[in-house]
Amino acid sequence: MRRLTLTLLLLAAAGALTAQEAPSGKWLYTENCIDCHGEAGETRR
Repeated sequence: MRRLTLTLLLLAAAGALTAQEAPSGKWLYTENCIDCHGEAGETRR
């Protein structure tokens, strides 16, 4: 049971981090994946 609790805590922490990173435009978010790998990414390099 302890492992399950730790796993859930880690997932919650990771979710909180990605949620915080989103507005500032960090690499964790889908928009930036498109920017890096799509046409927009090629123009921004």
